[in-house]
Parts: sequence; structure tokens; C-alpha cells
Amino acid sequence: MNARIKLLTLSFLAGFSTLAVSCGGGGSKPLTEFDFCTQKAAAECQVASTCVVTMDACRTQREKLCMDFVSATEVAPRVFVPGNVSACISKANSVYKQPVIKPSDMDALTDVCNYVFQGAVADLAACTTKYDCKNSKDICDKGHCAAQMSVGANLQCANFGAVCGSAQFCKTVGAAMMCTDKGKQGAVCDAADPCLDAGFTCKAGTCVAQAGQGESCTSNADCSSTVPYCNPYASNKCSPGLTFSAGATSCNDYGGTGSTTGAAGAGGGAAGGDGAAGSSGAAGAGGSDAAAGSSAGAAGSDAATADGSDGATD
Repeated sequence: MNARIKLLTLSFLAGFSTLAVSCGGGGSKPLTEFDFCTQKAAAECQVASTCVVTMDACRTQREKLCMDFVSATEVAPRVFVPGNVSACISKANSVYKQPVIKPSDMDALTDVCNYVFQGAVADLAACTTKYDCKNSKDICDKGHCAAQMSVGANLQCANFGAVCGSAQFCKTVGAAMMCTDKGKQGAVCDAADPCLDAGFTCKAGTCVAQAGQGESCTSNADCSSTVPYCNPYASNKCSPGLTFSAGATSCNDYGGTGSTTGAAGAGGGAAGGDGAAGSSGAAGAGGSDAAAGSSAGAAGSDAATADGSDGATD
């Protein structure tokens, strides 16, 4: 009888040990925000050898920038979600392997890393950014979490989640909210009345052609699709993307001789709205305006619309 009890006890303990390994990594401590930043810094510092800087110097700088992002982003209703860390690190590894990092690459990285800090706001409840929403497929549209619904040209867009086509935006017209054409060359524009995304940008209240290679810009949105990066390391000139080389100014934010702005890869700023994971901010610090296209919202501020609808897909 005692032998049978001993056998059962040993079987139970073996099963418990297996469960502990599968759930907790063999008794290792839970993943923390600093662990997240350590892993993210390691992924970003693939460029250390290209920049000819030490790995320690790069990691120290990138960890600090990431922790700045954590402090700004881990604000209610958003909380640290360890289960979302691996997707961010995987994306960072793939982005930083590229010889030229385009704004769209950084936007995608900023977006997935913002979900490391996600809220639990239910559908149709109030939000500030899509990262507040419990459902990661929701957008924050007109101040509420909702599933995205595409709306046809010139149709009503008043419902939460209703998003107009890329050539239009949602605007109050009379007593209704309608999909309305974005401005073309020479049209009057501002934050509430945007220009067509492809080929135009708003300058001094007028829609003008986007800038070309080497021309001045203030954000990625000012640059044409062939040179989509407003390079803060080249006096804000349009270029193909973020690059690194020995002695390059871009290396200053990766363990180089002098930090500038924490460009490219911080993960986005705090409490941004929806949008393409950060609209065209130049050079952010640890999550504030990351270079190659993230914005102060972190992922992403919403592209401005009159009603607050999701700018990523308007």
C-alpha cells in the first residue's frame, strides 16, 4: 500500500514538474518591462558592427530609450502584456537585418511593439488609440473601439468603425458624416481636410506635390513614394530610407559618439491614436517619434480627420 502511495506521489510530482517547465520556463522569473527592453535593444543593435560601435554601448543606449517609451506608454488603460513581446522582438530582428529601413518597415515595427502595452477596452467603449482596445483587430474610430468596416465612395460614415476609401475621408457635411474626396493639387488643406495620400502633401494650407530625392521635408508624408523617408540625419531631406555605416550620424542613436533623437525603432510614443503605426514623425526617442515613420502616438497617431475616424485606412 505504501509503495503504491509513493508511486502515485512520484507520478504527481513528475507531472507538476512538467507543467511548471511548460508554463514558467523551468521556474524562471516572469518577463518584465526591462526584459522586453533588453531583448528589443539586442535586436536593434544588430547595426552595432555596421556602425563600428561596441555592442555594450549600443544596448545601453537602446535600453534607455526603450524604457523611456515604457514610462510614456504604460498608462491606463494600457498595461504590459508579456505575451505580446515575442512578436515585437521577432519584427525588430527582421527590420534591423535590412540594409535600408523604409518608413513602412518602421511603421510595422512600431505597430506590433505598441501592442506590448495593450488595454482591455471593449467593443464600442471609449478609446484614445487602437492599442486601448481588447480586440487587437479593432480600430479606435470616432473615439470608440470598433471593427473596421469599409464604406463606399460618397456614402455615410457615421457608424463607429466606418472607414472611407484611400482617396476619401470622413467629414461632417450638413447634418451627416460623409466620405468626401481628399484634396488634389492646389486644394485648400489642413488637419481636418487632408490631401490625397499618393503624390501630395499639405504645405502652408495648400496641397502640393510631394518632395523628391534630396529635397527638404518636415515629415515622411512630405516625401514621394520613391524616397519616402524624411531623413533627420541629413538635415531633413527625402531619401530612400534609414541606413547605417561607420561614422554615420544615424549611428549616434545606436551607441555612437553623440545621441541625437533616438531615431528608428523605439516602438512609438504614448497613447497615440490609430494610424499606420505612426505617421511620418522624424526621429523619435525610445518610442516617441521613431525615425522611418513612427509618430508621437506610437504607434501611431491617427491621421487627422474631422471626426476622429481611423486615419490608417481612410
